[in-house]
Amino acid sequence: MLRVLRLFSLVGFVLLLTGCPSSQVKTNLGEPQYLEGERGVLSVQIVSNAVGLAPSIRQWKQISLVDVNDSEVRVGLARAPDGHSTSDLFLGSLPPGTYRLESLFSSEIIGGEVVRIEAPIPVELGEFDVVSGSITNLGTLLFHPTVESPAEISGGDYPFSFGRVEGRMEIKPYLESKFDWLPASYFSTPELSWNEGSRAALSTRDLSRMGAVPVDSVSMRDGTLVSIGKLGQLRWRGEGSESWSRSDTGAIEQIEHVGGSSSGLIAIGERGLVLRSDGWGESWSRVQGPGADQVGIWAELTDQGKAFLLTRSANDILLYGGSVEDGDWDLFARFELDYDLRSEGDLISRGRRVAFAHLDDAQLT
Repeated sequence: MLRVLRLFSLVGFVLLLTGCPSSQVKTNLGEPQYLEGERGVLSVQIVSNAVGLAPSIRQWKQISLVDVNDSEVRVGLARAPDGHSTSDLFLGSLPPGTYRLESLFSSEIIGGEVVRIEAPIPVELGEFDVVSGSITNLGTLLFHPTVESPAEISGGDYPFSFGRVEGRMEIKPYLESKFDWLPASYFSTPELSWNEGSRAALSTRDLSRMGAVPVDSVSMRDGTLVSIGKLGQLRWRGEGSESWSRSDTGAIEQIEHVGGSSSGLIAIGERGLVLRSDGWGESWSRVQGPGADQVGIWAELTDQGKAFLLTRSANDILLYGGSVEDGDWDLFARFELDYDLRSEGDLISRGRRVAFAHLDDAQLT
């Protein structure tokens, strides 16, 4: 491990015992006063295929930006706290201008000490504009720890690459649910994105060649085994089969669970994502979920087409029932999240115990 750590520090991962650079511009979208005056809203999602790194990066905590026309002005965006699973969504309000992404920051516990980690973002990724009264949605970036992928960016001898992911990230429903004080004008004006000349986006075919580490696997009631990957990618294998097939959901949100019955399939994930399909090999379609600020953690369908969902909000586990045909959900039960304290060396962190549900012969327990 020490050898790997030394390699990373030599080729681009900066390990610091000091804090991340402070912002010269206040950007916290959770405090309305930071939107006063001429400001625009910026969003960017980071998905990391970085499970095997040393140190492992479980979550990026901050992303820094620089003003293209004034390099002395640096801005930091904090990670949005709710509605996400393994991806990191960064939001903030910025003064109008042209910007580029500069670095990602995280922290991990190594040898009982908190170590700060920085991953520089290549200039070649591109620039973008922030306009007063508008939302700039940069979509999703994939952080990939290899130099042999189609996401590779020229310039810099880093053992990782950044790539823009093809597909539109739905951000307005999340902003409306979390920040209902935002003026209506932000949602009525067209979204902005990367400026012309920015790096081309990666297709789902590119992503499938990158060897993304599966996030989870699910064994369905009919014996089908489902491997859940990054960015909405699913692979499935029927009972008794030796080969895997890929199912393209068309989503770039992280899927957390897949369920199904003779009436079809249902998938659920971050930012209230709910998908349905008539079966493996068929197309997937989005269904209105119970809330964009919730993470879906479990979903099942009965043979009669009744759907049950378990979601997690900031403070609760929520159980819903309803129909995937019309996206109409009834709240059956609310369970307060049960926190406990866990220690690691001299540090104490807050853990979380999560409820589970089981569906058997249309009976929910």
